[in-house]
Amino acid sequence: MADRSFRICWLVFLSLSCALPGCAGTRPSTVEPGNRAAASQTTPSNVVARRADGRTKRIVHVIVCWLRRPGDRTDRQRLIDVSKSFAAIPGVVDVRCGPPVPSTRSAVDSSFDLAVVMTFDGPDSLKAYQSDAMHIKATREILMPLTDRLVMYDFTEE
Repeated sequence: MADRSFRICWLVFLSLSCALPGCAGTRPSTVEPGNRAAASQTTPSNVVARRADGRTKRIVHVIVCWLRRPGDRTDRQRLIDVSKSFAAIPGVVDVRCGPPVPSTRSAVDSSFDLAVVMTFDGPDSLKAYQSDAMHIKATREILMPLTDRLVMYDFTEE
């Protein structure tokens, strides 16, 4: 399990390092079927990172999803659609999502069905998103019923 988590973390780090050079990662938040309520309880640090100009640094929230019905295109598309709808929530700067890139490299874990990368304008926006009615409803009615496992990463954009 630790090896798999390392491979997933490495995959996310490598895939994001091309788009977001200089990002510093944090430990993942894993939501297993027995602890699914934790999916909507990720909280940012009380310490607010700031840029040199004093502005709050952006927060990047990564969600890696395994579907209850692996490979189901309809379920994956429902998750993509609801994830993209989160762009309407105040403080959400960007939402990107897609399936894994198949790979034979041992360091790459492409066993998941969908990854979602969301950028927030700061930790307060991430916290507000977690309690937003649209997010709560989508988590309860779409995300949790369709997924078997979630792994989440939050980091500060440098």
